[in-house]
Amino acid sequence: MDCLFWLHLVLEKSLKGLYVKRGLGEPKRTHFLRYFVEIMNLRIEESSQKLIDHFDIISVPSRYPEDVIAWTNQYDSDRVKQYIEEVKQFQIWIRQQ
Repeated sequence: MDCLFWLHLVLEKSLKGLYVKRGLGEPKRTHFLRYFVEIMNLRIEESSQKLIDHFDIISVPSRYPEDVIAWTNQYDSDRVKQYIEEVKQFQIWIRQQ
C-alpha cells in the first residue's frame, strides 16, 4: 500500500513541477491528477490516461484507508511492479515536456 501512495505522489509532483515549469504559477492544492492534465492541455497516450485515472481513484484509499488489509490485497506484487514501470515511463515523458 505504501508503494501505491508513493507512486501517486510521484505522479502528482511530476505534474505540478511541469505546471510550474510552464510558468502557470503555484499549483492548486489538490491530489487530483486529471486536473493538471486537463488544465495544461496535455496530450497523453491512452495508457497514460488510464494510469492517471486509476491513481486518481486510489489516491484517497492509499492515503486514508479504512480497511487496509482488504484494500491492499487487491494489488499483488506483479501488478505493483507494473505500476512502478508505468509511472517511471510517465515521469520520463513529463521531463521531456
